[in-house]
Amino acid sequence: RSSDLLVESIMDLLKDYLATHIHNKPLVVSLNGPSGVGKSHMGRILAKHFRSVMDSDFVLQYYAMHNCPAEKNVLECHLDLSGKVSNIVIRAEMEEKIPVFIFDEMEEMPPLLLDTLRGCFQPDQSNEFLNAIYILISNIGANGISKFILQNAPRDRKS
Repeated sequence: RSSDLLVESIMDLLKDYLATHIHNKPLVVSLNGPSGVGKSHMGRILAKHFRSVMDSDFVLQYYAMHNCPAEKNVLECHLDLSGKVSNIVIRAEMEEKIPVFIFDEMEEMPPLLLDTLRGCFQPDQSNEFLNAIYILISNIGANGISKFILQNAPRDRKS
């Protein structure tokens, strides 16, 4: 299946980071593109893969519109998210695991939650926060990506 090949390709890219438990910064991966190309599906597959190879308590999937819908208090979302991330990274550090955080619908995330995540990505923080993988999924940049592909794809499919 093509999804298995994609997971394998991504895992090949992550293997150096996953090979050690000491890092000087967290790994941040961004999956961007137009709606309907399978970014969220890929996020679910990656979450399933990581849950199968380590304790599922160290994998967090966060959907901005589901976990922090417009009618929910953003401060409450911030406290909930920062508490979950802190709890996971501290427990992962104790067990020498690398936690994986998958954030989908980044374009829908309120500014306060973006600030929360930005704080997680900073290199000048305690060790446990440096040993983490953050996967950000978004439609941001989709038009530019589509335009680039259309402009640079071979015109003649026979070649």
